[in-house]
Amino acid sequence: MTFTWLLASTLAVTEAQKSHTKGTLRNALDRQQFSHFPYQDRKDPSDPNISNYTHTQNMASTKKLHLSILNQTTYRRYIRDLIILPFPDISRSDDALRALRAGLSLRFFTIHILAGSLITNPAMSFLEATYPDPLPFNVGDIMLVSNDAYAADPELDYHAMEKEGFPPSRLPSRKVCPLSLQKHPGLSDSYAKACTDPTHGVPIPILRAQAPFVPRGLILSVYWHHSVVDGAAIDLLFEKWSSYVKDFKDDFDFDSAASKIVQVDSSAHRLALDAFMSDPQPVPSYEPLAVQPDKHPRPVVRSEPYKSVAKIVFLPAASIAALKAELEALAATRISTFVTLTSLMWENVPRSKLLVPRRLRLA
Repeated sequence: MTFTWLLASTLAVTEAQKSHTKGTLRNALDRQQFSHFPYQDRKDPSDPNISNYTHTQNMASTKKLHLSILNQTTYRRYIRDLIILPFPDISRSDDALRALRAGLSLRFFTIHILAGSLITNPAMSFLEATYPDPLPFNVGDIMLVSNDAYAADPELDYHAMEKEGFPPSRLPSRKVCPLSLQKHPGLSDSYAKACTDPTHGVPIPILRAQAPFVPRGLILSVYWHHSVVDGAAIDLLFEKWSSYVKDFKDDFDFDSAASKIVQVDSSAHRLALDAFMSDPQPVPSYEPLAVQPDKHPRPVVRSEPYKSVAKIVFLPAASIAALKAELEALAATRISTFVTLTSLMWENVPRSKLLVPRRLRLA
């Protein structure tokens, strides 16, 4: 994969992630001579005075996206991915935005649903999704907003953050949440941090992105709704987006590239999944795993056929915060939320085998 993505709301940027970003989008931005696109003079839609959360509905005629049973039962919230890049030459910010927006437009032409919206059905409490079709060529302008509010913010200086390992405390939601999601009337939280159910009768975007330029750097912040999109899809989004930006040249023919893109039917596989779940197939029987001749045979872990059960576990944020504070007091150092969660999970693995007494517990 092109990038190793952040999990849920974890904002820590690992060394592996930093090396990935340096080898893809950053290189594409550093090396590329940016071309000029048909919509380059369009007024920046990130103006906070513009109520742009309804842009998607006004783009064109809309189609309905079928949401599968899994889509409907997934925890309803936005997941955010942050890609933090060095960007020393702020004079090239407009060129970078044009290239990023054009590349994003090309990706959206393949998967139109990313430009869509969600709304909670007030009678049944299930989600309904629609998306514009056809898409306008400047869809990237709407989906990726710019924000110059932090161009001189010392707290977001790229090299200062890099020295500290990009601590989450320097990247609060109020600074990285896309402007089109901030104080959105369809969201309960001002910065899209909480559960998004219900949507208060107002459609909410499936995906929005922001590119705030900071001292000596650029933060690509992408918020995507987990009821429609998963991590694998976002991986592919960034991989393709990066390749489009990398391939841009002065003579790049945007119209020609767009005409060659084949749109994906995003409802088809969701309908197939629902059909499979409503008409369960017989569970196949497997032979025990073969062992090498020189190894002792191992007993089968459980009787066959296997039965899979899915459960959603909800851990209150206040309880995680309390456990995090307890661990920090014991370790006398900063402990991330991710480390707190993984520590809790790992402590319970041996406990489930009755190997150790319980020591970590949620309040």
